[in-house]
Amino acid sequence: MFRRFTGRTVERMQKSIACNTHMEYLQPPNNDNNCCRPGRGPIFVVGTPRSGTTLLALLLNAHSDIAIMGELHFFDQILRIQKWVPSLATDADLDNFSSHIRRTYAFQFLPYGEDLLSATLQRLRRDGETTYERFYQYALDEFARRERVWVPGEKSPSNLRYIDHIMRIFPNAKIVHIVRDPRAVAASLSRMPWASFGVLVNALKWKLDILGTRQYRDCHTYREIQYEELVSQPRSSLKKLCEFLEVPYADKMLEYHKTQAAYIKSEPWKDGTRQPISKTNVAAWRQQLSVTQIHMIQFVTRHQMNDYGYDPVEIPARTKIALPFSLFVEILRYLSFKVKQRQLRATDNPSVQYFGESRTLWIGVLRALFRFHFWQ
Repeated sequence: MFRRFTGRTVERMQKSIACNTHMEYLQPPNNDNNCCRPGRGPIFVVGTPRSGTTLLALLLNAHSDIAIMGELHFFDQILRIQKWVPSLATDADLDNFSSHIRRTYAFQFLPYGEDLLSATLQRLRRDGETTYERFYQYALDEFARRERVWVPGEKSPSNLRYIDHIMRIFPNAKIVHIVRDPRAVAASLSRMPWASFGVLVNALKWKLDILGTRQYRDCHTYREIQYEELVSQPRSSLKKLCEFLEVPYADKMLEYHKTQAAYIKSEPWKDGTRQPISKTNVAAWRQQLSVTQIHMIQFVTRHQMNDYGYDPVEIPARTKIALPFSLFVEILRYLSFKVKQRQLRATDNPSVQYFGESRTLWIGVLRALFRFHFWQ
C-alpha cells in the first residue's frame, strides 16, 4: 500500500528536484523598490502541465485589473543562464544576458517578447540594481504596464516547484494552483510534441507535484482550484478565486476567448482556448487511454486521486496481473523519448541547452522509491 509522505520527505524531494537551478545566486530583494503597488503582490498560476494553467491564466487576463504574462520559466530556464553569465553588474553582462534569454525555449512564445525584454533591461540599467530576481520583478511589472493594469502575474507551470523562492522574491504574491485529474493530465501530455508519450512518467510527475505543494495548503497566500470545478461551474469558481485575489469579480472574464490571440503565440496545443469554456474534455481520457494505462496511473496516484475526489475506474483482473509487463513497456517508451531528446541536444538548436536536466527529477523519484518507501 501507498503511504502519505511526511513534511520532511516532501521537503527533501523538492530540494532534489530543484537542485540544478543555481538558487544560491538569488539574493533577498530590496522590498523598498517592489514592482507592485504597496501591499499588492503578483499572481502566479501554477500546476502540472496540461492541468488547465493556460485556461486559468486567460480567464484572469480577461479581468481589467490583471495581466498574466505567460510562461517566462524564470527558475528552470533563465536562472540556468547563470552558468554563462553569473553576474549582471556591467552593461556587457546585461548584453550577454539578453543574448542568452533570446535563445531560451520559452522566449519564442512570450507576448511582446523583444519589446518586453528591452524595456526590462533599460529599467535595470537605469535603476542600477542589476540582479536576476530584480529582472524577474521588472519583467512582470513591464508586462502589466503594457496591459495598463496594476496586478501583474505569470504562468509557468513548473513554478509550483519553486513556491518558496517566489514567496521570497515577491513577499505579497498570491499562488493559484490548478489541479486536474491525473488521468486527463497524462492523456493530454502523451500527445504533446515536447513531452514524453509514456503515461507512467507523467503520472509520477503529477504525484510529485501534488505532494510537493501539500505543505502550502494552510498558507493564506496559496489557493488550489480544481479544473473540473472551474469548467463545470466557472462563474462560482471565479467568484471565489477573485475573493482570494482581492479583486472584484467581472463577468467579462468568461469571454476570455475573445482576447486569447493576444496571449497565445505559435502554440497549436493551446488552440482549445479559442472556444468558450466547456466541460466536454473532462472525461475525454476515457477514450484516449487504454485500460492498462488507466490502471498504471491509478496505481501510482490513487491516494492523491482520493484526496481530490477522483473516482478510480474498475480494472479487470487480467489487466492487474499484466502490470509488471505494462510498466516495462512504459519504461521503454520513456527511454525512447529521452534518446530523441539527447539527439536534439546534439543539434545546433540553441534553445535546447536551457532545458532543465531530468536527472534531478529522477533523483527525487528514486529516493522516494528506495529511501522513503514510496510504494508502502
